[in-house]
Amino acid sequence: MREEMEVLVDKFRDSDLMKDHQVPRKLLTDIHDHLKGSDGGPLKEAELLPSAIAKRLGDKERTVSVQAVTLRNLIETYFDKTSEGVSWGGRLRLRDKAPYLLEVDDNVPHPYDMRFWRFYVPNDKSSLPTCTLATSVLFLFSPKERCFFRYLDLNSKSREPKDAVEALSGIENTSRVRSLRRAIARGDLIPCFHYLPFGETKATNLLREWFDSKGKAMEVKFSKDVDHDAVWNKHIICLGNSRTSWCVRDYQEGLRFRHSKKGVEDHNGRSGSRITAGPRFQDSYKEAFVLVTRRPNSGAKEGGMVTLVATHNTPALAAVVKHLTDESDLKRLWADMGFLDGALPPANFQIVFRVQMKNFEQTEGVEVVDRDERPAPKTKQVA
Repeated sequence: MREEMEVLVDKFRDSDLMKDHQVPRKLLTDIHDHLKGSDGGPLKEAELLPSAIAKRLGDKERTVSVQAVTLRNLIETYFDKTSEGVSWGGRLRLRDKAPYLLEVDDNVPHPYDMRFWRFYVPNDKSSLPTCTLATSVLFLFSPKERCFFRYLDLNSKSREPKDAVEALSGIENTSRVRSLRRAIARGDLIPCFHYLPFGETKATNLLREWFDSKGKAMEVKFSKDVDHDAVWNKHIICLGNSRTSWCVRDYQEGLRFRHSKKGVEDHNGRSGSRITAGPRFQDSYKEAFVLVTRRPNSGAKEGGMVTLVATHNTPALAAVVKHLTDESDLKRLWADMGFLDGALPPANFQIVFRVQMKNFEQTEGVEVVDRDERPAPKTKQVA
């Protein structure tokens, strides 16, 4: 306990937060030095009363009492709201009343957003970077029909016809894929531009704003431009669906809930059996379903995590990302998930959200309709 306290005191005392608070810093050092000096002998709590501390520091007793309140608030701010403080397994607590005992407790941040994203926010030098993978869908132009087409399964890296044909070779060889491949090769369909879905763009901006507010960098890439080798040792947030993103398809494999072309399937029991009655949660013009999955990134050597946000409806996707970065919405999520008020979310979970649609672009409400918290199956690591 003392070693853990010493590490936490050193990190807190040397943090950016404490640079401009020299008087509370001096008070912390005095209290900690007294506790260290009591090892092997009985603790004399009278030595932690304001009168005793004031005598040692050459301050007034009133000054010590005021600075104790300031120090307590700084400790709570550090462990609740800073990236570094949230990352620790333990936290310091200064007693509310004299004598001012300093203790170590389990670290559960008070803000719900810091609890939900706790794996992503450490800012020490050894922490993994965070990468958000969005989708950029290739559009095709038909000179004959004078209109544009898109095929969601086609995620070509460039606008070169040969690259689009090559990308199609990796898709299930259906009659539609074969006809599409021939049309591109003949020039009947011309790859012309990549489209960034409105909802994913909004969701990416929400995530960037949240990470910026915590002093944490977040890089954004498109799933068409990267593969496992590029993200295997990172924290990943993947936006898209099972058609537009290999990341969604690969990282949901073996889990109970899986996003498919028609909606969210429920493979209850996770035996790998196929769903024959169609998806359990299927979008309509009135509502959309969004599957959120959290699981370890099994390739990462340092505890990387994967968070998938999968749906065909991108405004619904943005609504759920807002839900997952908003303090009041996350507080309701804790109640919906049955988490204790002081609990941290597990490392493995899936949540199916229902999003009520006002119209094609506007949403009205977000609610939890199902969940699963079983550990993710082991997947192959990328060398």
